[in-house]
Amino acid sequence: MKTKNIIFTALLFLSAIMTGCSPDEFSLGGQTVSPDDLAEGVAFTIEHDADNPNIIYLKSLMGAKYTVLWEHPQGRSQEPEVTLKMPFAGTYTVKFGVETSAGVVFGEPVEFTISDFCADFISGTVWEYIAGGAGGSKTWVYDNGQYGYGTGEFTYGSPDDNPDLCRKLYYNIASGESLFVPNWDPGVNHTSANFASTMTFDLVGRAGYSYYNGDTGETQEGLFNLNEDLLTLTLVDADLMHPDGWTERRDTWRQNMQIVEIDENHMRVAYTRIPGSWGGEWIEVFNYVTKEWADNYQPTVDNTIHLKHQYKCNACGKLTFSNNAQCQSCWSDDVTLNRTFNDYFEPFNQLTTTYMFADTEPIAWNTLNGSAIGRSAEDYGQIDLSDVIFKFNSSTKSLELTDPSGNTTTLTYSLDDNGKMTFSGASLPWFNVAANSDLKFGNKKNELQVINYDVDPLTGDITDIYIGSKQYDAQGNAYEYLTYHITKFVAGGQESRAVACNSSLLHYGDIEGKGNFRIEIFNCWGSGTAANPPVNSNEVFFKKQMVINFTVSGLGTFDNEVDAFVMISGADLWEPKSGVNDFKFKGDGTYTVTVTAKSPATENLVFCIDAQNAQSQLPDFNLNENMVDHKLTGVTVTINSIMMD
Repeated sequence: MKTKNIIFTALLFLSAIMTGCSPDEFSLGGQTVSPDDLAEGVAFTIEHDADNPNIIYLKSLMGAKYTVLWEHPQGRSQEPEVTLKMPFAGTYTVKFGVETSAGVVFGEPVEFTISDFCADFISGTVWEYIAGGAGGSKTWVYDNGQYGYGTGEFTYGSPDDNPDLCRKLYYNIASGESLFVPNWDPGVNHTSANFASTMTFDLVGRAGYSYYNGDTGETQEGLFNLNEDLLTLTLVDADLMHPDGWTERRDTWRQNMQIVEIDENHMRVAYTRIPGSWGGEWIEVFNYVTKEWADNYQPTVDNTIHLKHQYKCNACGKLTFSNNAQCQSCWSDDVTLNRTFNDYFEPFNQLTTTYMFADTEPIAWNTLNGSAIGRSAEDYGQIDLSDVIFKFNSSTKSLELTDPSGNTTTLTYSLDDNGKMTFSGASLPWFNVAANSDLKFGNKKNELQVINYDVDPLTGDITDIYIGSKQYDAQGNAYEYLTYHITKFVAGGQESRAVACNSSLLHYGDIEGKGNFRIEIFNCWGSGTAANPPVNSNEVFFKKQMVINFTVSGLGTFDNEVDAFVMISGADLWEPKSGVNDFKFKGDGTYTVTVTAKSPATENLVFCIDAQNAQSQLPDFNLNENMVDHKLTGVTVTINSIMMD
């Protein structure tokens, strides 16, 4: 979209071309306009305010049928009347012109004089920000992305999102609100900026400006004018600080530039580039900070752990893990939160989860913001931690922690949205986690912090958690995390075995007519699976635990989840027992359920999965009447794996 500003520039260009090959008079709607017609007193007036001669009024006398063009000390304008507030004494020039069908016609430049200094016009906040106020000076450098403001020295903006640049105010100094809409912050070193370059604004007897070019070593000296109403910037005899490789993107680096953000320490100056090999007309912004700020800036240390979460990208449709709400495939920010750490740690379909220390690198170190510290557990003497067991119950919010000596401590935990665990009811036990006795499990404040976690991309189950204990110095200041690497205990190790299951032989539906959704894997009294069993019942036994993973499709998603459990007769689990064989069921989905043996499960006569009162969530679908050959029509159940320990 071409703004009036660009139209004006193009017309100026056409005017310059036609100077040597067109007449000195131009027509517009039957009217003829020549440069002589555009004289002061005839076509326009320049008047000083009667009370304050530093206020200048520019007024067109050409009437509404003409679009007027002003070039004045504070920039350019197409308004018929313009008010200038001139703080400094000096002689200034005004050019007045109009648009005609043959081009732009300008009259001869006219001078006016300001005799005295007016401090009122440079006493506002913006003058303090840009140059330190009357008698002050400020030097500016490129923002390198490390000063607490921008991500680098440069920003792009769409003309459609930022119309009428230089013709309307884009920054409210009082509120700090910017109307500028960026469409890309490419980060530091996007341009060929030389970070040794500087520009200085001063208000020492004049509005002075200088630009030191770090590429050439040369300094340009000049003046600056600031339109306080629009925050537009005009430079005289010196360019706005920019990389040499960027010079051709503008016809001039001295006019038609606008401050779109400014405070005491940073400033953003926008302009519209011209089309070229770099692309079409677009808005570009240079980001600056004061040299004083850059030289003295101490970055704020963020000691917050930002856990990754799973997001669904609305742009590309992919699921992605990110700790900054951004798609890691297409880098779009248009994402929707899908699952948090808490969803993985406390899944609705598995109430009890057991973790043990990892066999390799069971401990590590992290900074207070979660960054890794390069130390190896081997350097501190690795010891056997295989007897340490963490058993979390998300239903009772409890942890049963067994230490290396076999002592079990039961604690209650609370978990916030960012992975901080606070324990109560008992103190975390203390025990060595390395041969170096200074390295211990435990925490003086009874808190642990999840630093990171891993998820199996196939099953969607959490597999590893890196959970840290803050370490404190002699003055009681936390300085780092000692991080414990624990892994989810899943049947499938050297002592575990898989039990094959033929899912096509499963029976499922409201088999007993009680309103429950039952998946019958084996039942010597049931609907017939004993005669043609999906599993070998002689293989269904375990000493520690069984883990079953299954998928249901075709039921739809329930409005409310229901209680469910795995019935194992050999373990005397005929009913749900909290944290042993129960889970939550909500219809379609993949479930992983861990059944913990209170006693060795042998001689199994019944092996079923029951979702209780499931019929209450299916008002338009009868779980009992829609069965054919003991299977619900349109519903599929697949047993993905059964592991026994």
